[in-house]
Amino acid sequence: FCGEIMTQLKAEKVRAHFDNRNEQLKFKIREGQLQKVPFMIIVGDREAENKTVSLRLRDGTEHKGLTVDQVRKIILTTIKERHFTVS
Repeated sequence: FCGEIMTQLKAEKVRAHFDNRNEQLKFKIREGQLQKVPFMIIVGDREAENKTVSLRLRDGTEHKGLTVDQVRKIILTTIKERHFTVS
């Protein structure tokens, strides 16, 4: 399931990484927060069974029970609306 999500995001030109290390989920989430990863798509056993995901933002906000399409739209909209200013 995680591989499918990553493939969909990469098809949209979004940089994505699948952390499939044999570590606890809490440890991986904490590492992502320390690295200031903008979006973490969290898939546990329950989410994989229901084909839903949890989305955790850099600021710690978490959205649970989202479909992959909803998450993809959120990420793509955020990327599209980012504005860079040059001084």
